Amino acid sequence: MHLCQCTFYKCKDSTTPDGRQGCLLDARIFKKHEKAETLTQLHNKASAAQTQALEKHDVELAQAVDNMTLSDLVSHPAVVQPVLPSTGTESPFNRTKRLLTRLEEIEGGLNDVEGNIRTIGDAPACTDDGTLSETLIALGNIK
Repeated sequence: MHLCQCTFYKCKDSTTPDGRQGCLLDARIFKKHEKAETLTQLHNKASAAQTQALEKHDVELAQAVDNMTLSDLVSHPAVVQPVLPSTGTESPFNRTKRLLTRLEEIEGGLNDVEGNIRTIGDAPACTDDGTLSETLIALGNIK
């Protein structure tokens, strides 16, 4: 007789007549329990590896999405314009594309302003002869 302490058939929860934890089984049944226990352990390891791989993939996808710019979103191959019936109204895809284009224009304008600010920062801060105001007027036509 063999002492089986498998979790698959819950032999581990039993107690033998002499007080040991497990079940006393003949060799044929013991091998069956041993095989089932091994398969269960392999399945659990595979499931854990699969879960870990999926979580890693989710993190990589989240990082890739975080690193995308507005122009990447518009030109990405996964973005396909949906075929909508012509109702005379603007489709959500076209509206989104138009908004993204406008945001890119605003971003370019902000970059220009940032360059002007850096140039102004290089100019003398206080002058009595009005050169600072002339510099500002020349840079941005500020009046």
